[in-house]
Amino acid sequence: MKTDRIKATGISFSGKDVTLFLNNREWIAFPLKDFKRLQDATQEHLHNYSFIGNGIGIHWSDLDEDISVEGLLKIYGSSEENGLINEVDYSRSEPPSPPFDFADPIFNDPAEYGVFC
Repeated sequence: MKTDRIKATGISFSGKDVTLFLNNREWIAFPLKDFKRLQDATQEHLHNYSFIGNGIGIHWSDLDEDISVEGLLKIYGSSEENGLINEVDYSRSEPPSPPFDFADPIFNDPAEYGVFC
């Protein structure tokens, strides 16, 4: 899958997780706990975000946090084969729960995998 054309089109916060909707009708989800500034943020601060460069990243000005879509894809959904990227079912009112285990050691340090812009 080519990540250079995939951009964020929407974002949803649900409990301790973030679901990012992509322009290819798929979505990825990741836990807030993987990003200290997001984990400690209020709901008001979480919802005060903007997309960078028409969706290549997400910026939270209140939190001084920038996360790239490409970096998120490298960690949480780098290929369709690993099953981490999921097609959006627009008939659902809520995004589905993440189908992967955030306790996996790969999720311990997102910065190590180039998630930040």
